Amino acid sequence: MTNTALVDTDTATVSRRRSLSLPAWLVLICIVAFTALLAAGAVIWKNAAPVPEIVRSSQQEIILTKAEIQAGQETYLARGGQHIGSIWGHGSYLAPDWTADVLHRWGLATAGVLYNNNPDFSQADLEALPAPERASLQAKVSEEFKTNRYNPQTQELILTNAQSQGLKQVFQNYHQLLVQGSPIHSIPRNWFKNDTQIRNVTAFFAWTAWGEGDCCCLPFSGANHS
Repeated sequence: MTNTALVDTDTATVSRRRSLSLPAWLVLICIVAFTALLAAGAVIWKNAAPVPEIVRSSQQEIILTKAEIQAGQETYLARGGQHIGSIWGHGSYLAPDWTADVLHRWGLATAGVLYNNNPDFSQADLEALPAPERASLQAKVSEEFKTNRYNPQTQELILTNAQSQGLKQVFQNYHQLLVQGSPIHSIPRNWFKNDTQIRNVTAFFAWTAWGEGDCCCLPFSGANHS
């Protein structure tokens, strides 16, 4: 009887251990999955667009600072920005993708400066140009944005004259947009009332657009205006 009881106890213990242990294939899947996630995270971190300490024009005028960009991100998130529009395609779609919208506006304004030194340049103005002239202008703007002028040693980004003037036009457009709002895109009126907040949020959007533009995203690829 005693031996039988011991055998039964040992059998129960072995069965319990087997029930608690994971199959080898499941352990292998977990290891592979977490390794892939960690590797992807490392690649994303390595290739993430840097945040410049200072963004200057070619005339050394300070256009943006890292503090403004980071403050803009914090303000955007604090005001529920993740529910109104998206950044780099991640987020709500009640409003435009701010990255694409700013890049599109910035590209058009830069095209206007290059074309006739007037940043108030619309998509209609671009499409009204003869095809060869339009293609040439698009190529020039694409080169403006594809060229990486960020200096990792000084952590400064130098914009061309056309980019600088174009970005100033974007700031004017966004000041009006963020104050007046847009019912079509569910952007509430007076979403931001403070001029500093508006500038900082636009600076954050502009930084994401620069990061996207530096990744060879053409600024005339059909982004929707808000």
